[in-house]
Amino acid sequence: MNEETKKRIAAINSGIIPEGYKKTKVGIVPVEWEDTHFSELFIEKKNVTSDFEKYPLYSLTIEEGVVPKSERYERSHLVKKDDIFKIVSENDFVYNPMNVRFGALARYKGQEDVSVSGYYDIFSVKESVSKEYMENFLLSEPMINYYNRVSTGSLKEKQRVHFSQFLDFVLPIPPLPEQQKIAEILSTQDKLIELQEKKIEQLKELKKAYLQKMFPKKGSKYPELRFKGFTDPWEQRKL
Repeated sequence: MNEETKKRIAAINSGIIPEGYKKTKVGIVPVEWEDTHFSELFIEKKNVTSDFEKYPLYSLTIEEGVVPKSERYERSHLVKKDDIFKIVSENDFVYNPMNVRFGALARYKGQEDVSVSGYYDIFSVKESVSKEYMENFLLSEPMINYYNRVSTGSLKEKQRVHFSQFLDFVLPIPPLPEQQKIAEILSTQDKLIELQEKKIEQLKELKKAYLQKMFPKKGSKYPELRFKGFTDPWEQRKL
């Protein structure tokens, strides 16, 4: 990162609008980013089903996105006569009106079609938009703050951003080539994070193996693995 870029970032973080930038509802952005009506970017999908054999039942979580419904739920108890379940296809977005202000919005990356609660809203992006960019933009900190500002409801814990409101947003969006470049950089970072997470899991497993070897097994006074110079038996003490 060059000095000019560092200064520009510092200025923006201080609330100063650098030359070539403008202030918008979601922060300071380049002047080239055009205010765009969300209804021009997204297509609502309303296909429904009750066939869980063909369309396995999934759920939307803030932590993991669109994931299989836990097996502890007995599906026959979940389904009522008037229940509606919506079909989700690869690269569709699943949107929870009540919890979107906490980040309950995700792109489904599985290849098989699945179903989710009819309470969720389902949409896809048009060809003029990068789905990878939107996946990051719609969950960015400025957007989460924006959802919280525009959410409605008399009770704080039940406030929501109705999908009709969402489609009515008019916010700055970069041109498609810039969207793709941003998504490419973020994707690279995601891969690095994934590698680090795998490394952490491997270290946790290694630690677990060490712990099993560094403490005596039941009935023994000697651990399997010890530091050099330690040979005495372990003593049993009352806590």
